[in-house]
Amino acid sequence: MFANSRMKMLASSFTLLGISTHCDAHEKTAMTAIKIYSNICFHEETGDLMGERILVLHLDKDFVVYQSVIGDRFSKPDFVTAHLMGESISFSIPSPSENSGTFNGKIKEDQIVGFFSGGQLDVFGKSSYMLGRTSLDKLPKCK
Repeated sequence: MFANSRMKMLASSFTLLGISTHCDAHEKTAMTAIKIYSNICFHEETGDLMGERILVLHLDKDFVVYQSVIGDRFSKPDFVTAHLMGESISFSIPSPSENSGTFNGKIKEDQIVGFFSGGQLDVFGKSSYMLGRTSLDKLPKCK
C-alpha cells in the first residue's frame, strides 16, 4: 500500500506541472513537444523514490523543468530556458534554488548525459547525470 501511495504521489507531481498521464489522439501531437528524461526509481526496501527528472519542452523556445526526489521529498520544480544545439544541451538554474548551477550535457532521443558545472552530485552520489527517456507509466526499481 505504501508503494502505491508513492506512485500516486509521482503521478500527481506531473499533474501539478500540468502534464497529463493520459492523452487522447488529439493530445498526442502536443505531447511530442514534451520529452521526459528520468533516472527516478523506486527503492523496494524503504519504499522511497530516488532520482532526477528533466522535462524538455519544445515550444516557441526550448525550456527545461528540472526536479529531484529523495524519499518522499520532491524538490521544487525549476522551469528555465534551455539551450539546445545539435546534441548539446545546457541550462542554468538560478540561486536560491536547491538545484542551482549550470547543466551541460548531450541529449539524444533516448537519454541525457551531463553534469552541473558547480560539481553537484546526483542523488546517487555521482557527478555525471544519466537520465533515460521515459514515460509517465514506468518506474523502475532501484539497483
